[in-house]
Parts: sequence; C-alpha cells; structure tokens
Amino acid sequence: MDKNVSYEERKTDSSYYVHLICDGKFSGNVKLVPMPRNVSMDLPSEYRDNLYLTNLRVDPEQRGKGFGTSMLEKAIEFAREKQKHIITVVHSTGEGRMSNEELTVFCQTRGFSKLDIKIQHCLRLDTSSICFCANSLL
Repeated sequence: MDKNVSYEERKTDSSYYVHLICDGKFSGNVKLVPMPRNVSMDLPSEYRDNLYLTNLRVDPEQRGKGFGTSMLEKAIEFAREKQKHIITVVHSTGEGRMSNEELTVFCQTRGFSKLDIKIQHCLRLDTSSICFCANSLL
C-alpha cells in the first residue's frame, strides 16, 4: 500500500461511508445504506431487512492496489456489527468501469454469492444487472 493513503469513515446507526484519499486527493468510496425500496420490492422477504452496498468505486489509476478490497472489508465489518447481510446489485455502464464479468469475479472472490433474482423496479439498472449477497454474519 502507498504511504500517502488514508480512509475517512463515517458511521450512523444505519449507514456507513468510506472515502479513499490518495496523495491528498479523493480516489474512491463505498456506501452501505438501508435497503432501498425500489430494490427490496424485488427481493424475497429474507433479504429485505439488510444493508445495500452502493457506489463502490476506485479511480482507475488506483485500481489493483487493494483499495477496493480494503473499503469492502470495512463495510463488511460494519454489517457484522449490525448483524445484517449485505446486498448489492452490480452492472457495468460507462467508460472506465469494470465489465460485468470483472464485477462478478470481484464480488465472488470476496465472499459474495450470486442471487438468482431479477431486479425490475430500479430504473438505473438494465437487464444485465446481477444481484449478490454477502453473508456478513460469519
């Protein structure tokens, strides 16, 4: 890891935010929030009362250095404290983003399981979106 790296964390009763700062510059973030209604309505009831991982992002020049994994580990620890699972929906849109295949590998190698659920009520997602769950209670 680089020497000029820090993580700024903010916790509330139900949410968790991490900002990655590299050389004094904002370089990534992750947010863990209560499950949004437009996602939860498509989930089976056992997944609805959990936390939703959104906006896991690392600047392209900082990727491959373990920063995304570090932020994800911090989010999983927060979920453990709250005794909740983490649900996330991944989709690749836009230049400079990881492909759905890369996102799938990233999630699965970090303990997330793919759920066979189609998220239909979230307008920002398309048909290639993939839903994952992390069992943070282990």
